[in-house]
Amino acid sequence: MKVTSKPGGGQPSTSPLCMVFYGDILLVFISLTLAIGCLILPRTPLLLWLPCLLVIVWDLLSLSSLISLNKGIAYRSRSHLLSYILLACMLIILRIFTAMLFAFSLFSPHAITWISIGLIIVTLSHALFGIIASASATSYRNQQLNKRNTVGDVKVEEIAVDTLLSHAVSQNTVFTLIEEQPSV
Repeated sequence: MKVTSKPGGGQPSTSPLCMVFYGDILLVFISLTLAIGCLILPRTPLLLWLPCLLVIVWDLLSLSSLISLNKGIAYRSRSHLLSYILLACMLIILRIFTAMLFAFSLFSPHAITWISIGLIIVTLSHALFGIIASASATSYRNQQLNKRNTVGDVKVEEIAVDTLLSHAVSQNTVFTLIEEQPSV
């Protein structure tokens, strides 16, 4: 994450999305540890094996979305932040689906309940964290847009007035040059 210094000296400040970045890494590490630990067990049932593989895939997607978040913060890029927000929303839905698969695995005869319940809790907490992270990334993205708009408002208004004046002159010229043709 990029650390910026405050104008006028003092303590350096971090981006408001820094906690989102590190929180997501922590949750990915916890869920990867549980999922890989479940897969290493000698007799993992199929209804637990498949959701554990899905958790690993979703965590890898989550790490790739963090690359977009990092680029969005470092370059102040709205497109990278948008891709992070869209990936986070998609991962929320996929994690809820995976939590439902873990809940179904609880009812199998060979269920390992402590791993299933642990992975349900971690998966749902990661989905809840994704909702909070996407909301904070959206507000950060809107703040960047507002900063850009307030700086460029004067230039945009000048261009709009000049454009309106030039269109008014050209439209009058075009309308005076059009001749009415008799209909046949």
